[in-house]
Amino acid sequence: MHEPSQQSFSEYLCELRRQRRMDHKALRDASEIDVARLMALESGAGTPNRRELRQLARAFRISEETMIVKAGQRRLILD
Repeated sequence: MHEPSQQSFSEYLCELRRQRRMDHKALRDASEIDVARLMALESGAGTPNRRELRQLARAFRISEETMIVKAGQRRLILD
């Protein structure tokens, strides 16, 4: 049996943005993260740092811990 594949952080980020009906510019305004960086994170071309995760969590009004877990960086929870 195959386990269902986990959603990647880039897919999660894109899905959150779409659910909130935000374009990249609106997310930039809410998160203060450059549009080019947001697009890189959504395409899987980058790994978010702690600051970016905090800013995204604030922009989406979800917990920072949720963003950290979704990004696969659980070790940051202990920091």
